[in-house]
Amino acid sequence: MNALKYWFSLPICAIVGAMSLFAGEAIAGTLITATATNDGTNIIVNGIQLQDGDFSIAANIGDPSFTSLGDGWDETIRWDFDFNDAPHLNNFIADVRAGADLQQARLTFNLQPTNTLITTDSTGIQNGQGILIPNIPDVVNSIYQEITFTLDLLQYGFTNDSLLTAFNSGIQNSIPWYWQDDVVMYSAVLTLETEDVSSVPEPATILGLLTLGTVGAYTIKRKKA
Repeated sequence: MNALKYWFSLPICAIVGAMSLFAGEAIAGTLITATATNDGTNIIVNGIQLQDGDFSIAANIGDPSFTSLGDGWDETIRWDFDFNDAPHLNNFIADVRAGADLQQARLTFNLQPTNTLITTDSTGIQNGQGILIPNIPDVVNSIYQEITFTLDLLQYGFTNDSLLTAFNSGIQNSIPWYWQDDVVMYSAVLTLETEDVSSVPEPATILGLLTLGTVGAYTIKRKKA
């Protein structure tokens, strides 16, 4: 009879442990992407503001308010990286709330530098962290040419906190961005990915291991008795 109890207890032990392990399954990284594009017409107008697809173009602060816009000269381009339609947005938010940091933040531009004064340009989070364009050789060396290039924002001084703070301010689940002031902007794509923290045991996982050890030890003790 004792032998029967011993063998019967093994599958129970496995089931209880497995349930605890699955309940504590750790978070894997989640990727979301937002894209901003122009409307494809590339028109130039005289005015105060020009809406070119997702890009809002205005004269630089201090320049005449009624000026030529869309030519990529002395103007500020603003837009939002809107993640609200990203398929895995809810998983991304759950990861961040559970403590996952960003594993990558990759920003791909398709644009044309239009002026040798591109060396005075900057791009970044509106009212937040930015990059000086001289730090991006591909841009400085490509005046009058359409180029596509990708920046790893975490390697350019942007931090997990600065990006996620921007993500949670203004329009929900969006990051407001800008480029100032000497390019024609065709498209911009921002991809964020949470880190994979699956190697870190969660409390329920540890509970599962303790359950296996405790039940197993008790079963062996009963068998010896």
